[in-house]
Amino acid sequence: MKIPPNMTKEMVMAVIQGIAEEASEKYLFSYHGTEDIKQEAYVAAMSGLENYRGSRPLGDFLRTHIFNRLMGQKRNSYERNVCVIPIHLLEEEI
Repeated sequence: MKIPPNMTKEMVMAVIQGIAEEASEKYLFSYHGTEDIKQEAYVAAMSGLENYRGSRPLGDFLRTHIFNRLMGQKRNSYERNVCVIPIHLLEEEI
C-alpha cells in the first residue's frame, strides 16, 4: 500500500473505511451484500492509491475511484447472457 506524503497508515485506512461504509449502503446490487461491497471498495482503494498524485484531497480521489469501479461492476453484473441455439437443432426437436 502506497502511503501518501504527510499521512500515516491509520489516516489512510480511516479515509478508506469511511468511503467503504458509504459505498456499502449506496452500491448494493444483485446478490452482493454489504460486506462484499466493502471488500470490493478496499481492493479498489488499494489499486487507486498507486495512482494518487496528491493534487487533490485523498478522500475525494478515492471516493471517485471506488465509486467508478463499483458502478462498472454493477453494470457488468446486469449484462445479459445470451444463449445461441443453432436453428437446425430446434427443427429436429419439432
